Amino acid sequence: MNHSCSPNCYDPLVYRTPDIMCYDAVAGKDICIGDEITCDYALFDYECDRHRISQCGCNATNCRGEMLGFKVLPIAEKLRVMKYCDEEIVERFLEEETDADILDRFSQGSPE
Repeated sequence: MNHSCSPNCYDPLVYRTPDIMCYDAVAGKDICIGDEITCDYALFDYECDRHRISQCGCNATNCRGEMLGFKVLPIAEKLRVMKYCDEEIVERFLEEETDADILDRFSQGSPE
């Protein structure tokens, strides 16, 4: 599945073993026959240390220009996509975030 900054599905982790990672695929918008199925790699890759995309080619109107992982997303974007992220991404965000106001809004369920 290719990356898009405006994906048509998200992929929650179902289970993980030392050798296998199994994801589900859930449509986030209508997908027509012939459409490429895409996901946002930043939703399951915190730092993207092994497969960065230095020049994104998704052509989405909200294209970020590059895909360097969740860690480098602007805070507003992090909070917008958080509900689609792997649990470990959310945990790392909460461990590293130091802005008490943002953490308070996140814990109250109103990230916007």
